[in-house]
Amino acid sequence: GSMVDSYAGLEKAVKRKLLRFPGSHYELTRQTGLSRTHIYYLEQGTRKLSLEALMCLADFFQIAYKFEGPRKFEKWSTKNSPKKD
Repeated sequence: GSMVDSYAGLEKAVKRKLLRFPGSHYELTRQTGLSRTHIYYLEQGTRKLSLEALMCLADFFQIAYKFEGPRKFEKWSTKNSPKKD
């Protein structure tokens, strides 16, 4: 597939994966460091998530995107990237 390069595109891609995710919200929060509220907001569409939160979920769901930016939620990223010595 092509790389996601807009907030809206990322939101859509992440939401699609979230709705198909076989695990629980608890599992997601434990793996990503996001709160259940974040997950709920995305699922319901009630509030916009920050780009950081979306990028974190995109990393978790292995969605390719073109953004650069700080990662506030680093549980997933640090756990799954090689350790730097």
